[in-house]
Amino acid sequence: MWVYVYEDEAAADLIAVSRETPTSERIQIQVAAQAFLDSIRLQLYRRPLGGDWALLVGLFPINAIPTDRPSFGSADIFEYKIEAVNSCNDPIITPNHPTLFLQVDTAGGAATLRWNPYTGWDPATTEYAIYRKLDQQGIFREITRLPGTTTEWEYTDTQASFGHQFFVEARGSTPQQRSLSNLDSAAFDNPIFVPTIFTPNGDGVNDTYAFGNIHLYQPNTFTVLNRQGKRVYEVENYNNEWTGGNLEEGVYYILLESPWLGTPVRTPVSIVR
Repeated sequence: MWVYVYEDEAAADLIAVSRETPTSERIQIQVAAQAFLDSIRLQLYRRPLGGDWALLVGLFPINAIPTDRPSFGSADIFEYKIEAVNSCNDPIITPNHPTLFLQVDTAGGAATLRWNPYTGWDPATTEYAIYRKLDQQGIFREITRLPGTTTEWEYTDTQASFGHQFFVEARGSTPQQRSLSNLDSAAFDNPIFVPTIFTPNGDGVNDTYAFGNIHLYQPNTFTVLNRQGKRVYEVENYNNEWTGGNLEEGVYYILLESPWLGTPVRTPVSIVR
């Protein structure tokens, strides 16, 4: 009598866990499984980071993308894993996959972005992409990529806007290995600097009347009056291009109005040639 022994080719893989979007609290769980005979053998577990595991559901043994809605009020990070048993009663346990939690701290005119490592993949093949959206922009744009060993990044482009929103995307070695963090933000005052003198004499120094941070105060209306109150210059969306024209030396009065200003800027300015 011949006895044939076949290797059990059952396999289970937890590919990624990710927020559906950076603003969503729903977690998408991407699972791949094959050669399982019944769903009871493939089980999904969840725990708050460092806490106790709890069984969520037994999954049907095919590729699936289930979702979960953990209580983020009780923890910032949750971990997931798959446990299974093949027909030879050999255990199959996947690595733990955490959700990504981003925190943005501001101090000293800069911001520090910190997030937990995504430990479900090999750090050597993992990278993190940082996405940003500014007040004046309607979409998020990738601004940098960092290696998988990095979980902190100093952000210094604070004068790009008043409000800055961020999220992190962890990326593994395949297109399916993606995980999105939560959304976090930072705000910076970026006050406008208002000069009271400029010297349009063609020497290349201080030849235009230049507000500091004027790019943040768009749209705007910029008006110049002489000492008699007559309007001598006015332009929409001023961007530091006024050279004084043919005006004589002396004191003039400027008015800058913008939706980004709580109160319009009014100040005298001296032209010195």
